[in-house]
Amino acid sequence: MPESSPDFEVTLRPDRRARRLLTTAAVIGLVAGSWIITASGFHWPWKPLILFCWWLDCGLQLRQLQRGMRRLAALRLAADGSVRAVDAAGRQAPAALLAGSVVGTRIAWLRVRFVDGGRHAELLLAVHCAPAEWHALQLIWRQSGRFFGQDAGP
Repeated sequence: MPESSPDFEVTLRPDRRARRLLTTAAVIGLVAGSWIITASGFHWPWKPLILFCWWLDCGLQLRQLQRGMRRLAALRLAADGSVRAVDAAGRQAPAALLAGSVVGTRIAWLRVRFVDGGRHAELLLAVHCAPAEWHALQLIWRQSGRFFGQDAGP
């Protein structure tokens, strides 16, 4: 399919290693934040309360991350700006890329909103994609960037 075609699209499948890296970073953040809170000058009863709130917030963030990872097996981006989320069973549903999504030369951070309003962020690394797929992602991003990152709606 020619790269200038309006039907030009790419299907990206997240890599388990990148997902593991993201989850590990979140857990390290939880531990580091807990250490900072316990080493801080907060006194009873503020320290345990702040620590509890930190754990609760981090737990909710990790749950949302894991839920998004289960929902998204692949992401299809088209040159016309359409985005489709593909689940593990191969079903496709419309999605949107949100503001804050970034595509660089070797790394991409894609913030996705599902049709039901759920949100997920996916880390993609060029080393885990076929060169043709990564090149297609960069072309679509450059040529159709005006369609992406619009936070309209819920």
